[in-house]
Amino acid sequence: MSAQIGMGEVKGVVVVVGCGLAGCMTAMLLARRGYTVEIFERNPDWRTKFKLEGDDLHRSNIKRSINLALSHRGRCALGRIGLEAEVLKFAVPMRGRAIHTSKNVLDPLGFQPYDAYDRKNCIYSVGRERLNNLLLEKLEEMPN
Repeated sequence: MSAQIGMGEVKGVVVVVGCGLAGCMTAMLLARRGYTVEIFERNPDWRTKFKLEGDDLHRSNIKRSINLALSHRGRCALGRIGLEAEVLKFAVPMRGRAIHTSKNVLDPLGFQPYDAYDRKNCIYSVGRERLNNLLLEKLEEMPN
């Protein structure tokens, strides 16, 4: 059931379980469509623990250290919630992949660009935790 309030339409309450990257993105998209979103996470807020422990390099609460490879599809999703430009400010462009061979020397054929015709095209490396924290912060700023 929906109700008209001001300029927007309130569509009801949606529950999202998990505030990882997928949960945050889902909650953000639903909130932007007018739903009131409630998020449930079984783990304590890692951002609070980070603030208590301080230093970014010596934390014991990092769960995944492997960065996220952000492709065109991921950039489009971030664009839909208005965060693509902000994320690209701290993203690192990856123009291709390095193929590790059994040779002990640098093999020039070991680098494969993602786009052989336009070297500007790339995917981006983004810290999972930093992206997740940004999504959580933006979710907390939303009224619904």
